[in-house]
Amino acid sequence: MKHLLTVLKYALLLSISGALMWYAVRGQDLSR
Repeated sequence: MKHLLTVLKYALLLSISGALMWYAVRGQDLSR
């Protein structure tokens, strides 16, 4: 169970970082 929680936590962090990068790229494209 603890292993599953760790995997979920890393997956959440990866999804958040990916979304932030996507938004940053979108913002740069819009500002051009």
